[in-house]
Amino acid sequence: MKYIIIGKGGLYKIIKENLQLHEFCGFYDDEPSDDKSYLGKISDFRYDRNFFIAIAAVRNMLLREKIIKSSLKIGGFRLNAISPFASVSVSAQLGFSNIFCPNSNIGVNVKIGNGNIVFSNSTIEHDTVIGDNVNISPGVTICGSVNIENNVFIGAGSTIVDNISIGKNSVIGAGSLVLNDVPEGTLFYGSPGCVISKNEIYK
Repeated sequence: MKYIIIGKGGLYKIIKENLQLHEFCGFYDDEPSDDKSYLGKISDFRYDRNFFIAIAAVRNMLLREKIIKSSLKIGGFRLNAISPFASVSVSAQLGFSNIFCPNSNIGVNVKIGNGNIVFSNSTIEHDTVIGDNVNISPGVTICGSVNIENNVFIGAGSTIVDNISIGKNSVIGAGSLVLNDVPEGTLFYGSPGCVISKNEIYK
């Protein structure tokens, strides 16, 4: 399969490593480059059903969501970029356009939607359900039967205990201990964590 990468951030090389059996056709990034595989700025990107789209560095969560949804809508290649050093249970149910970094662990009966990024050394335990466009930073632990809705950002080193729900468009600050449900559209931080404010970032 052919694929392109949007954003030349930290995930760029990881995605290429994960997709070595597929054909890399270039990248878009807002920082101009003389690299032969540079295709233009992100705003120049046009959807093409002949390519799988991998997102390496688009910090705007809502823009990232739009790119993923549009790519899937036109019938682009349905693929996940899974590191050979990731552990994914055979009973896990995966959507498409997900990126699983080295040493990420996906447990039994986990359900994961589309366009999510699971960074290195993160663990998602049994029966957890994750929506679309969720960013799980390095070293995150998500215990069993957690429900995470769309467009959530979970900061590095956070721990989410069993049976917690996290509402869409929320941000969990780095190093947080989540012992209670997180309302939709909020900034949540601390150990133990609490709601700090409404999340204005995604606006």
